[in-house]
Amino acid sequence: MKKLNLILAMALASAMVFMTSCKGDDDDLSAPSVSFDNPRVDPVASGIYDGVTGTVDAPGGIDKITFWFNNTELKKENVILADGFDKWKKGDTKFTFKYTLKGLDGEGQFKIVVTDKQDPAKTGDGVLTIGKEQQGEDPEPKPQIVTSGELKLFTATGDKTGNEHYISFENYTTYKYAGAVEHASSVDMGYYNGNYTKATSYPHFFSPEVAPSEIDGGKKVAGANTTTFQVLTEKQVASLQAGSMPGGLNISESNVEVAPGKFIAFKTSKNIIGAIQVLKVQGTYGRNDYITFKVHKLVGDLGAK
Repeated sequence: MKKLNLILAMALASAMVFMTSCKGDDDDLSAPSVSFDNPRVDPVASGIYDGVTGTVDAPGGIDKITFWFNNTELKKENVILADGFDKWKKGDTKFTFKYTLKGLDGEGQFKIVVTDKQDPAKTGDGVLTIGKEQQGEDPEPKPQIVTSGELKLFTATGDKTGNEHYISFENYTTYKYAGAVEHASSVDMGYYNGNYTKATSYPHFFSPEVAPSEIDGGKKVAGANTTTFQVLTEKQVASLQAGSMPGGLNISESNVEVAPGKFIAFKTSKNIIGAIQVLKVQGTYGRNDYITFKVHKLVGDLGAK
């Protein structure tokens, strides 16, 4: 009898150890979790969000799933499971979903909360950012063409006592030779007219580093900016007059012959870009002879052009 009691006692103890062990294993199961495939979705129409996809993992089984938007529980008609995706059942440990959300007003947080079947005290959730009605990002402001007033440069003379024949495209300040030397980092272009041996008119814009030897006593403006030019075609001029710089330009000439009515594209080493509209050429290379023009300049973030 004593032997039988001992056997029963040992069997009971083993059962208790087994049950305790099983309970411990259950206690070790992690809480449910929800993961979304994308951190944010934007609407496909007003209040409708499609393609909300992800996975529920619940090692202890799924007992309940609820849906929330900005801390308000959603109704069944707000969350539609896509065709081809099985509905979850109680006790399922994994559930892959694809939902369409409907009737959601504004932007905020969409949340899925999963309650554990084996231990209802355990819950897990995942949060998805819901965007506003698709408005698109604010576009980067495009550079605008801003047109100057009428500008004047006098023709360069053979000596360094001539009138203003250099100009800055930053602020349209004009300089005689001495002023250009003093403000060399602002100087972008010069003007001369003629070949200084004939009276024939040859008006030219030039980049300061290629100033002809016949002007300013053969001296150049050291440290001035480099500028290149291109005479525009009628089609390119039409694009400019429509409000945009023409494409396909090859602005590469450092000295360009000009005439009234011509448009000349330019680009400086400081990335100032625009076009010069020649208005009038007065005289040739006399001290008071001049050219008048307007500048159509791109203003805004031009990037690394």
